[in-house]
Amino acid sequence: MNWIILGARGQLGRTLTSKLVARDLEHVAIDRDALDITNPSSVAKIAELKGNVIVNCAGWTDVEGAETHQEEARLVNGEGPANLAKLARTLEIPLIHISTDYVFSGISNRP
Repeated sequence: MNWIILGARGQLGRTLTSKLVARDLEHVAIDRDALDITNPSSVAKIAELKGNVIVNCAGWTDVEGAETHQEEARLVNGEGPANLAKLARTLEIPLIHISTDYVFSGISNRP
């Protein structure tokens, strides 16, 4: 299996990548300098990597900063995952998207 890890320089991305390295699992670790998840043309380049699963560790994590940079946060945490989901559907591979309770508290009874 070839894992594609997005947001590789963040805390979660670094941890996941180190676990894959420790288990000698095939992966590609990509940070935002190499691939902009908010840009569909950039996201389309993932297809060239021939991955079996996409793991999105990218996200706007500065909660207070998101209040003053709402559009940027929306792009990274909303449009970016939507772009990845569309590509994953086209490629017929799973997308794992990880979020926090700052976005999804877990108490809603609807998606």
